[in-house]
Amino acid sequence: MTGRIRLLICEDSDDDAVLIVTRLRRGGLAVDYERVQTEPDAAEALRLRPPDIVISDYAMPGFGAEEALALLRDSGLDVPFILVSGRVGEESAVALMRAGAHDFILKEDLARLVPAVRRELTHARSRQQRRQLEQQLRQTERLDSLGRLAGGIAHDFNNMLAVVLGRADLMLAELPADHLLRADLGAIREVAERGAALTRRILVFSRQEPLRPEKLDVNEVVTVTKEALGGAVGEDVDAVSGKYFNGQAEARADDQAYDAEARSRLWELSVELTGEPANI
Repeated sequence: MTGRIRLLICEDSDDDAVLIVTRLRRGGLAVDYERVQTEPDAAEALRLRPPDIVISDYAMPGFGAEEALALLRDSGLDVPFILVSGRVGEESAVALMRAGAHDFILKEDLARLVPAVRRELTHARSRQQRRQLEQQLRQTERLDSLGRLAGGIAHDFNNMLAVVLGRADLMLAELPADHLLRADLGAIREVAERGAALTRRILVFSRQEPLRPEKLDVNEVVTVTKEALGGAVGEDVDAVSGKYFNGQAEARADDQAYDAEARSRLWELSVELTGEPANI
């Protein structure tokens, strides 16, 4: 068990709270604790200073373990709740366990406290990790759906661009070299080629287009990326590149895939450095 543990103790006896904390610290746990004995104080602690674990006595004047457990449940925190008391019947303890308490320990049997706390903290961390993995899975599934949608749109758009490029090529082939429309047709063709390159990036992103590795000059890639970075993050941020390779350095990569990845990373970096997305 590493790191400090934030402990909330619902206990009206300061001596009993100190006894619990001392037992935990002697058991090798680094504990920072806060003691509360009223419902408003417990609610404020859960809201403003979320603990890693809650230990509660069963009965206190005007407050008790049932109310403390209800507050914890209403807070939405998924942290262990352990009942530590010397004045509770078996039926009451079982009812609390059914309501969500994770363990019940008698004050006369605190030898069980450290193992119970370690166990429940481990289980809580496992639940948190599982939720994070489930969230990552959902995010991956959403991105996969977005990729398929983008790929379908890109295919349709690419078909339309193919018609534009084909028509432009046919007209250019038929027009005399000095015809006034050749410049306009050339501009149309250039824009259509840029659109085709864009659709290929989308298809690569959606994994519906195979990668086409080619030789890239690493020095040139570094130079272009540095220039793009400087324009992306603003004049108040200096873009400093690493040491260039001596002579010619080549690598095999898909130019469109690299460009798309570089733009994505530059966009994320601009947000981190300036707080605003860059126009890349």
